[in-house]
Amino acid sequence: IEQGIELGQVLLYKTMLRNGMSVNEISKVCSISVENLKRVLSN
Repeated sequence: IEQGIELGQVLLYKTMLRNGMSVNEISKVCSISVENLKRVLSN
């Protein structure tokens, strides 16, 4: 995983998505841009 985003973070984002949060909500809560979030989740 590039740009210092740790695997644990990715798992956290995926868990949040499964729990019904939107990408926009996750980006706000985790201070990550929507673009970065989508790229990370697509890997």
